[in-house]
Amino acid sequence: MLNNLAFLYESQGDFQRSELNYEKVIELNKEVYGREHPNTIASINNLAYLYLRDDKPEKAEPRFTLAYDLWRKKFGERHQNTLKALNNLGRVHKNLGNLDTSEKHLTQALEGRTAIFGKKHADTLRSMNDLG
Repeated sequence: MLNNLAFLYESQGDFQRSELNYEKVIELNKEVYGREHPNTIASINNLAYLYLRDDKPEKAEPRFTLAYDLWRKKFGERHQNTLKALNNLGRVHKNLGNLDTSEKHLTQALEGRTAIFGKKHADTLRSMNDLG
């Protein structure tokens, strides 16, 4: 319920209320499921994405890094959620001006998505666009 509320606030452009709700969701998920549960990791990613949309890449980067590390540990390098987090991490590094790091992450995400989904899948095309 709180996650939906956070998303609603985000879609309305009320990033401050959205942030507060995403933070509550993360804490509740940690308490109920634990830090490495997919719901918790998804909530961390949602907050990071909010920061990226709100032009706060310096706040997004550590959360995308955490989400990526947790997804990778839970599901491995070639899982769709791991690759999504890696692609997001590349996007945030591009915003921060870390172009070499950005290119590295985006290229790895593109290679993984191409191998898993093929060249014409929406996620693969998103990676191509983000790299370009």
